[in-house]
Amino acid sequence: MTQQVKKAVILAAGSGTRFLPYSRLVSKEFFPLGDRPMIEYIVEEAFLSGIEEIIFVLNPDKQQLVNYITYFQNDETAVEKIKAKNNKKLLEDFCRLKKILKKIKISYVYQEIPRGDGDAVLKARGLFKKNEPIAVLFCDDIIYSKKEPGLKQLINVFQKKKKPIFGLSRVRREKISSYGIVRGEKIENRIYSIKGVVEKPKLEDAPSDLAIIGKYVLTPMVLDYLQKIDEKPGDEIRIAGALRNMTRDKKKIFGYELDGIWLECGTKEDWLRSNFFITQRMIK
Repeated sequence: MTQQVKKAVILAAGSGTRFLPYSRLVSKEFFPLGDRPMIEYIVEEAFLSGIEEIIFVLNPDKQQLVNYITYFQNDETAVEKIKAKNNKKLLEDFCRLKKILKKIKISYVYQEIPRGDGDAVLKARGLFKKNEPIAVLFCDDIIYSKKEPGLKQLINVFQKKKKPIFGLSRVRREKISSYGIVRGEKIENRIYSIKGVVEKPKLEDAPSDLAIIGKYVLTPMVLDYLQKIDEKPGDEIRIAGALRNMTRDKKKIFGYELDGIWLECGTKEDWLRSNFFITQRMIK
């Protein structure tokens, strides 16, 4: 029987150098997307996908997120203050996150040296049970979908395939060199059997236009492959590298072309475009 995906690791240890000087004062995950910080979209996505525990990976200098979560969990006077303002929308937004955080367990681990997203996941490994699949979410990859949250779509496929799976989206030709691009065989609607991963290829070397989105369901085998990379001192440990090594060893991995619009927030330009998209829908 396949274990349920009940834990999610949210990666929030990055320094946000692409957003300097703003990220010097405000952590990138708190940059607004529409009328909410990016991190709230990711927490809500995890909750609506059936996640019961979130493990945040932080760097020691970023305590804003801890303070923010603690505020929603413990400050009981804020609701009364908002009620006094007679602002129904503000009250709904505030209580939505507060209710989620009452129902979900929150843990924190720290990545002191930035050695890649795979290293960040390994920092949380001590909180996983044996043979437990886990979700991994990046704060700056948000899927706008009127159907199911992006993570929920991946979990649905994982329950059938019982193998590691990650989100995919098609990208424009001029952006291919900015992403991890997959070589895969389409086996069902939106589902691809992954045969290889190329990190930031030149356009002429790209095996497809399908880019990896920062949403994964990983099995213990993937963590074992990450651990093997960790055994080489000085190497950056990346999830894409572990997946590439797994395809080399003929291990089964799947990609799913997510149903929805990928709101990228990894650069200032992408973040501005995503804000424009969300704002248009808010003011209609």
